[in-house]
Parts: sequence; structure tokens; C-alpha cells
Amino acid sequence: MNKVLKGTIAAGAAVALFGGGAGSLAYWQASESTDELTLQMGHVQLMEGAKTYYLNGDEVTYETLNSYDSRLVPGDVVTYNHRFGIDVATGADTVLNVADLEFENTPQFVLDAIETDLTVSVVEEWSENLTFSATNEARSFNVSGRGLVEVTVTVAVPADHADSETMVYGISLKPLPVTLTQVAEPLPDAVG
Repeated sequence: MNKVLKGTIAAGAAVALFGGGAGSLAYWQASESTDELTLQMGHVQLMEGAKTYYLNGDEVTYETLNSYDSRLVPGDVVTYNHRFGIDVATGADTVLNVADLEFENTPQFVLDAIETDLTVSVVEEWSENLTFSATNEARSFNVSGRGLVEVTVTVAVPADHADSETMVYGISLKPLPVTLTQVAEPLPDAVG
């Protein structure tokens, strides 16, 4: 048999064997896997809480306070407390902002005659894990942790107010927006 023919037959047999898998090249392999990974997402929550109303230190309902029979006279003081629950995930920084008092449908001379105040404070007995500090911005507070804050609005008619014409008009306070916003870093604390 011719050498070329023998070589061609041998090459064809080799292709048939290796191509068919009979003598294929195998790679070694081993495998493992990672552990399951469960992550908890952080959160920032602001929840509306209890509201209380006081007229001259006595608790009243909103309906009583807003009725015709509860007209304010010189010396009267109305206090409105509204609590908010705060829950900020560990490691998050937030700022609590409370808008300024804004009145509607109230003549300026009435606003000039009354005294108003707005405060924001921590409800201590429910806030052992709440960090709360005033910032250098009005009505803004750095907040972290969990607890309760209370927004208090006071409206007073001075006892020496003698202009009865002023008191025939109502006083209408708009709702105060209260927001809790996550920030990259806390605002500078208030100075003084």
C-alpha cells in the first residue's frame, strides 16, 4: 500500500476517533457556591400621633374649641399639641423640618393683637433611643433613632387687650407641614 494512502487512512481514523469523543481531551473541574445573602433595607418613618387641645390649661376637644361658645377673650390661651413618631434606621442621618406658622383669612390687625408661639420638643418618656438637636436653621432638627416629638402651637390674647373690634374676627391657622428627610450628613448644630 502506498505511504500516502496509509497516512490518509490513519488521519481519517484519528479524526473519526477524536471527533466522535472516543479520545477527546477532558478538563478537570471543581465547584463551590457562595452563601445566601439577605440584606435588610433601612428606613425613615414619620407617623402622625395624638393631638390635644387646651383652653387656659383645661383639655378640650377640637369641636369645643372651635364652637361659638368658646370665643376667645382677653387673657385666653389656646395650646395645641401634636405628636409625631419617628423611626430612623441605624446609621441614617435625618433632618426634621417644621414649617412656620401661617394664617389664612385672618386680618393683619388681628395677628398684630395676638401672641403666637411654635415649639418642637422631644417626648422624653417615649424617646430613650432618639437623638435630637437643634440646627442653625429655624425649626430644623438633626434626628436619629426612634421616639416621639411634639409640635406645640400657642395662641394667646393678651389680658390687657382692650380693642373689642379686633376680636370679632376668627383666627385661622393653616396646617403645618412636618417633614423628615434623610441627609448625607447632619446640619450644623445651633450656636448659643
